[in-house]
Order: sequence, then structure tokens, then C-alpha cells
Amino acid sequence: MILDSSSRFYTSVENLHDKYQSSMTRRALAVTNLKNCNRLINHGGELPELPLWDGINAGQLANSMTKLTTPEIGNKLLELGLVQPHALNSFVVDVVYDNSSGSKNIIEDNNKLVNLLGIQSQHLFDPLLEYSPESINITYSPPMDNTVQDSELVSAIINELLTVQENYTLGLVELLQNFLIPLRITVLNSKNPTTTITKLNTIFPPTIDEITRINCILHAALQNASQYNHQEVIKAMAMFMPYFYKAYIRHEANVNGFNKNLHAFAQKNRSNILDNLNINKSAYSTREIESVVIGALLELPKLKLIIQRLKSEIKDCSEETEQYYNTIVKVIDAFGTDAITIDISKRIFTPTGKILTELATNWPKELQYGWLTRKVVGIYELKNIKSDSKYDRDVIIIFSDNVLILNIVDDDYYTNDGLSVSDILMHSLINQKPLPKYDTFPKMEVTAWSKITDIIVTTYQGTNGEYIRILNTSLNGFQTTNSNYSRNYQIKTPNITGDDIIQLITKSKILSKSQPFHLFKS
Repeated sequence: MILDSSSRFYTSVENLHDKYQSSMTRRALAVTNLKNCNRLINHGGELPELPLWDGINAGQLANSMTKLTTPEIGNKLLELGLVQPHALNSFVVDVVYDNSSGSKNIIEDNNKLVNLLGIQSQHLFDPLLEYSPESINITYSPPMDNTVQDSELVSAIINELLTVQENYTLGLVELLQNFLIPLRITVLNSKNPTTTITKLNTIFPPTIDEITRINCILHAALQNASQYNHQEVIKAMAMFMPYFYKAYIRHEANVNGFNKNLHAFAQKNRSNILDNLNINKSAYSTREIESVVIGALLELPKLKLIIQRLKSEIKDCSEETEQYYNTIVKVIDAFGTDAITIDISKRIFTPTGKILTELATNWPKELQYGWLTRKVVGIYELKNIKSDSKYDRDVIIIFSDNVLILNIVDDDYYTNDGLSVSDILMHSLINQKPLPKYDTFPKMEVTAWSKITDIIVTTYQGTNGEYIRILNTSLNGFQTTNSNYSRNYQIKTPNITGDDIIQLITKSKILSKSQPFHLFKS
């Protein structure tokens, strides 16, 4: 490689910083940059018109390059998925057949084809109906000694807190044991094709199990903590309160229309289910079932009122207890059941379905319309492997027609542990709730978006777990200020896998279809 002034690519060397002029490595990089760009422009094939590059660009690129060690290079190649196999567990195949000719042979052949496609599905999917308990890897451990003694009033408030939480927990447990579980067993053993467990879940969603589970865990912790003092009670509640958030937002979304569905179910199945004491062991009425399932949504506001009263009666509140208390209130306020007046302009999801651009800067005009048919399919928070700045957390919003990528550009969010932005957004979008404390919500900006039909997602294993690559197959790549064709992310959220994201992308492609179709699952 010629690196002196006799090279026709020497203009790139002239644009190196003075400190790099004597470096043969930097010279070689500059020359290589300009040489390869020149070759690509002259032999671009079917690539779109490429921007003209000159020696200034090549030299600046060589100046900006960072020297890496061999392990660093190897780890980066693995993070980017450049040297290991990729996989995808779900994809869409469109099969088009024509029965309009009227030929019996053609119709029979088409029917044979249909039978080979797989099992016909009535419903594409509803992620809210799938049982998805969040893993809880913490336990409450009581202190070795009890140095703080509570007054009689504080102790009475603690007992009230325990009683209220216990009543909600027992109500859910008894409904499961004495009605829902026997009902599910009966349906699973039934040979009646009109009654399936999937249809039953649309009436009695598995989120009932989720909120029962987290209530039982909290109840056990509160029982232990209540034997000591208010500090331990508030600490125990703060430890498990964040796990209530996702379970309860999913439950709220599921019980929309519960009253109507329950009464329709009761009218159709009163004699064989509701009046059958082998299934309905506690002889629940529809009103009693409704009070447990929907009434559970009132638990968090009630607990907040009691915990606020408890806090007001504590004379010397330690800094640690204050932090635990703030965690509890923050989670409950984020749920959106607080009775405070909220400015309607602070909603991010209006009744007509229009998402407000105040959510993030650089909002694309293309996504300001079409909200009558657009559906929110999934929201994930991922770590961007190729981030250009210190802000490496992106929120991926999967719609039925587009994929939107928001970058979290808020220093406080990266330094403080709190609720995930993706969980809060899912709650706001699906349950049409205002954002909690809108003015302090993490700042975000739109960095890229794409039509769902142009997206292919693959998963691969890297140095620190599982990664995904989001590839745009269109001619111009992602719609963004800096065009690119692929984005790589590390999955850091427990219970979320690359396969989950790939399946949602696949299902979104089906949702985006504008013509009626028969759906089959292989």
C-alpha cells in the first residue's frame, strides 16, 4: 500500500490530525477509507445513489477511529452478531388461491391445500390473555432485633393495612380454589368443541392468577414484618410493590367489559356451571365474582391511603424509611388510579386513539395519522449496542403497521432505579391512562421508524446473553436522520426473549393486512 505523496489517495492523509501524520497505521486507514469508498461509488451495482466522499471525509473518519485490543474486537464482533448464527422462530407465508373459476377439480385441490396448511385459528393473539408471571428473585428477611417500638395508634394502622391486604388476597385465593380451577379442569376434560380453555380465558383471564400470586407473596412478607415495627412493614411493602405494576396493568386491560362477558356466560351456563356445586363450590353469584375480579383494582388506592396515614403518624421517620415510602407511592401513582385531577392534555392516548407528539421529540408526521386502525402490539426496553452517545437505552414500540424506536435521553433515568418506561407506556397506551407525573417522565426522542412489513428480526447469543438484530429490508433502510439498515440490541429484561419479540413482529405483519383472510397456524 502506497502511503506517501505518490498515492492518488494521498488527500486523505493530508486531512489527518498533526499528531497522526507520522503514524503509518493512521495513514493506512485514511488511504483505505478513500480507496474503498471510491471503489464502491464506481461499482455500486443496484445500490441507490451514494453520497460523494472525498479525502476530507476519509481523513476525518481515520481521525475518529479508536484503537481496540484483540479481546475488545472479538467481543464487539460477537455483540454485533457478525460471526455467529442467527435464528428466527416465526415467519409469515401468504398462500393465495382462486376458487372463482368454478372448476370442481380446482376447488377440491384448493381444499386439499387448505387442509395441509395447518390448524385454522379464530383469533390471531392477545398478549394480555397469556399467563406471564414476572419472576421474583427477592425475599423479605426480618431483622435480627427490634430496636424501634411503635405507638398503639401506629400499631393499629399496621393491623388495618394487614387486614385490608389479607381480605383482598383471601378473596382472590378462594375464587381460584372454589370456582376458577374446578371450572378450568372441567373445560380441559370436556370434549365439547364450542368450549375451550382459550375462550374461557377471554372471560376469566389468567391475570387473576398473576395478581393472586403477587398478593400472596406480599401477604407473607407483611405478616413477618408486622411482628416488628413500621419500618419493616414499609420496607416489605416497598420491596414487592414494583411487581404489582405489570400484573395489575395487564389485569385492568383484561377486565374491560368483564361485566358484560360474565353475565352472558352466566345466562348460557347457569345450570351446568354456576348452579353446579362440584364446580362452583362456594356457590358464587355473578355479583360476588365481579366484586372479587374487578374489586381487586381498588386494592392499591386503599393501601396507599392507609400507608399515607401510617406515615403521618410516624414522628421520627428515618431516611431509609422515607425512601421506601416514596417507592410505594410512586408505583401506585404510576398505576393511574389516584383520584387527583389530571389535565387532559397530559394524556398520551386520547379516546380517539391519537398519540400525542409531546411523548417524544422528532415525532414522525407519518405516525400522526391512522390511529383509528393502528394497534399497539408490544413495547420493549432494550440496550442499543451501536449507540452513538452515552444514552444506550431504546424503547421499541411495535404497532400493527410500524415499528417506532425511541431513545431515552434522560440522565436521571440511567442513575435511578424505577419502573420501566416500557411498562408505563404499555399501561398508558392500552388502558388509556395518563402518564404519571408527566413533567418528570424521562425525556425521549424518536431515532428511527419503519413499516412493519420491511422488518426482519433475528436472535443470536453474544458475550452477555441474548441479542437481537432488527434488519430493514427496504431500499433506503430505516427512516431516520442517519440512514441505517440494521440495529442491534441486548435483551436485559428478565422473562423477555428474542423469540417473544420475533413472534410479535410476525403477528403484527398479519394484523397490518387490509384484506380479509383465513388464518392458519402450522
